[in-house]
Amino acid sequence: MTSTDMVQLWSVSRVYGSGDQAVAALDGVTTGFAPGTFTAVMGPSGSGKSRLLHCTGRDRPSDGNVVIDGTAVIGLCLLLAVAASVIPARTALQPSR
Repeated sequence: MTSTDMVQLWSVSRVYGSGDQAVAALDGVTTGFAPGTFTAVMGPSGSGKSRLLHCTGRDRPSDGNVVIDGTAVIGLCLLLAVAASVIPARTALQPSR
């Protein structure tokens, strides 16, 4: 991973459940994706491919950091959550005021 990577994951873990029932979908993943590149994420069923992609914006990791273009995703998720609660929802048929 380099400092010029557009997407950076630092020691990302995602654990479901707790105690004896805990299942680690991701365990300390550190990787990066350079801008303008295509990346194939491959592995057997249940190996964490979808969870890895979800942790870049749709799901919060249990531990670690995700940075997209220099912005921490958790901070971005919180900003979007605040914006969604402040900005009224509209459909394509409703004009803005």
